[in-house]
Amino acid sequence: MVNETYEAASKNQFFRDIASKEHTLPNGRKIKISSGTIKKWFLNYKHGGFDALIPKARADVGQPRNIDAKTGTIILR
Repeated sequence: MVNETYEAASKNQFFRDIASKEHTLPNGRKIKISSGTIKKWFLNYKHGGFDALIPKARADVGQPRNIDAKTGTIILR
């Protein structure tokens, strides 16, 4: 994919072809991966290299995303 050597008619078709297959994880578990996920991984790699594929920790870990401090206080009461 990175070298543009895929045989599918388009990149999107290639992503769909790969997504239609079952993949085996290192632990032996079999999974299917969506074409959107594969495309996202490809674009991340293309723009940021291998490091872009390493999951990042969330900046808001432990913080509510949709509840402001006042509402949180009310809920706790």
